[in-house]
Amino acid sequence: MAIRYEKELIELSKSGARYLVIGAIALNVYGYVRATRELDILPELSEKNLNKVYSVLKNNNYTKKITHGNNYISLIKDKNTIVDLLMVSSPDFDECFERRTTIYIKDVEIPVASVVDLLNLKRTGNRLKDKYNIVILECLSNLKKDKDIQEYLDKFKNRTPYERLECMTELTDFLLKFMIPEGKEFFKESRLEEISQTKIKQD
Repeated sequence: MAIRYEKELIELSKSGARYLVIGAIALNVYGYVRATRELDILPELSEKNLNKVYSVLKNNNYTKKITHGNNYISLIKDKNTIVDLLMVSSPDFDECFERRTTIYIKDVEIPVASVVDLLNLKRTGNRLKDKYNIVILECLSNLKKDKDIQEYLDKFKNRTPYERLECMTELTDFLLKFMIPEGKEFFKESRLEEISQTKIKQD
């Protein structure tokens, strides 16, 4: 599986660092494709482990460090290449690590936070994009439970990547509007409903 920041992730795993991929790249793993310039990581917070993380990133020319309050540290290579470390002790890292999804990049194991833990982490944020990501994660969580939706997706499994993305976008929009109360509320709050109706009239 090819994703952005694969060199950094491979080296983190090979160093023995304990971490989980979170944020937009984790969303991509679960099927919601979203462009991002940051790699978000939840590291285990022991000094020994953090030193491994910092060492890998320093060796990859992440030389600028910015601290955001008590919870976030950004390590910056350039304006479009940034690793954000979420420095929180709750939820418990070991429990999150047990629930992880493992993907492979060039035969190296890359640990990704579970949908459940991504949801819990997003619920601690107050940003509009956190609210939107909660909706998307709820959608992706429902995909695994709903047989009809899974059958809908299965129809597209032999299609091109673009067609599969188009299918996921259509399905996400459907879930966002109708199946999840929180999504319906967000849909109204963000004027997406008004924009959507305007587009329909134009078409």
